[in-house]
Amino acid sequence: VDPSQILSFPTFSSATYPVGKYTWAYSLALDTTDAFVADNVLSGDFYISDTMFALAAVDSTTGQPTRNNGFRPSTNTLTFSACIALDNPNASRLGVEGLYFSASTSVADSIDLTGEEIALYAYRWEDVFADLNDAALAFENLSVVGFGYYTYPSDLQSEMVYGELNEPIALEDNQRFLFCAQTVNLGIFLGFDNSLNYLWNEAYYLQPLGPVENDGTYFAPGFGMEQVSSIGVKVAEVSSLNIGLEENGTIKGMAYPNPAKDVVTVAINTTEDANVVVTDLTGKVVITDALTFANGNATVNIADLESGVYLFNVTLENGLSSQFSVVKQ
Repeated sequence: VDPSQILSFPTFSSATYPVGKYTWAYSLALDTTDAFVADNVLSGDFYISDTMFALAAVDSTTGQPTRNNGFRPSTNTLTFSACIALDNPNASRLGVEGLYFSASTSVADSIDLTGEEIALYAYRWEDVFADLNDAALAFENLSVVGFGYYTYPSDLQSEMVYGELNEPIALEDNQRFLFCAQTVNLGIFLGFDNSLNYLWNEAYYLQPLGPVENDGTYFAPGFGMEQVSSIGVKVAEVSSLNIGLEENGTIKGMAYPNPAKDVVTVAINTTEDANVVVTDLTGKVVITDALTFANGNATVNIADLESGVYLFNVTLENGLSSQFSVVKQ
C-alpha cells in the first residue's frame, strides 16, 4: 500500500512490541463492481527480535535468516561481499557481536567449504547522501569499526553459520552502517533470500538495503531487491557488551585482512599519527614505520616478511598504545 495515495492506511502504533511472530492482514471491500478480487485480502508475517536484525525472512525453527538461493558475480577476480545496511534513530541502544551468513559451491566446481575463510566486516558508512537518487551516493568513506573471520569447520553447504567480530561494536543513532560477509574464493556463492520482494520498499523510501561488493566496487541495489542477502546482524544491549572498556594507556585496534599477503590495514579510532613496531615470535623487530591515519585506517606493507605470526605494537602521539597479532600468508 503506497502511503502517498489518498486511500492509504493510518499509522499503526502500539505501546509495546513484545518479541515474537506477528501477522499483518488487510481486506478491502468496494461499493462498486470489482473487476479483480484476488488482491482484496492480503496477509504476511514478520518477526520482532531483540537479538538480530535482518532483511531476509526468518526461519521459524532456528530464528536465523532464511537462505534459499546463492549468488556470486559473473565476472570478478578478487573479492565478493554480500552486505546489509542498517540506519536507525535509536541504534545507540544496541551493540553488534557478529554476523549470520551462509555459503555454498556448485557441484561442477568441486569445492569443499572445509577450511574456507569468510571475512566479516562492520563499516561506519560515512558518505553523506539523502537517498538512492542522490548524486553523492558513494562507498568512498567506509571506516572499519569491526572485523572478524569465520573458518568453516566442515562442508556446511548452504547452512546458516555465525561468526563473531573480534570485539563487539556500538551503534550510533542516525548513522549508516554496513555489515558484510566477504569471500576471496571465486567459486563460493553467498546466501540470499528471494522469498521477499523489497522493490516497492526501495522505490518508496529510496534507501540502500543490501549492497554487494565486487572487486572493491559496491552496488547499492545489490543483485536487485527481488532478493536480499541472508545476512543477520547479532545485536545486544550496549550495557551487556562492555564496549569501550580499556586498560589504562591502551586503545582498541585491529588489522585486516588477517591473514594478509602484501598489505595490512591497521584500524584504530584515531586521527593522530602513530608509530608501529612489528616483531616476530622470537621478539626480533622486523618492521618499524610511521603511520598516518585517515578515517581511522593506516596501511603497513608486509610483502617482504616470511609467512608466520607477527605482533604489531602501535603507539599514538598521545601515548596510547594498541597491540594485536597478524598472520602473514
